[in-house]
Amino acid sequence: MPEASGRLNRGRACRHSAASAGAPQLGARLARSGNSARTQWAPGFTDSSPATRALKARKASPESWETLEKDIERQTVEGQRFEQDAQAELTELQQELQQEIQASYVTDTAEQRYLKLLRLKSDLINRVPQFQLASYIGVKPETLSRIRRRIAAKK
Repeated sequence: MPEASGRLNRGRACRHSAASAGAPQLGARLARSGNSARTQWAPGFTDSSPATRALKARKASPESWETLEKDIERQTVEGQRFEQDAQAELTELQQELQQEIQASYVTDTAEQRYLKLLRLKSDLINRVPQFQLASYIGVKPETLSRIRRRIAAKK
């Protein structure tokens, strides 16, 4: 068996491959789509089709592995910081929204709260059961029916 050269020439297909734990994957990249991510291989590397570009493997030195490990560690720390900051921001926004809703129970009438809901989230009015809408604006379903009738009569 010929010794592996570590090359994949353009127009050729990969016939042999090997991987070691922790080694970067030659010919692979992370493809993101929405909330999911998957490894996407370069054509010719896994499917025996002709390669669209030339790839060459290099032997990694201990220094390059240290650099790679430091980069991974740095990115992990940055990712954790981003996650913590995002979680704190979401918590703050949720608290502000909750305070706004609670304040509207004190300052607005049930009809004003219904009109505000109608203005901001009109799609919910037809999708959410009336008893849940009534609970959200702080009234009984019967009262919500009277509010809706009053609003319809004004139009």
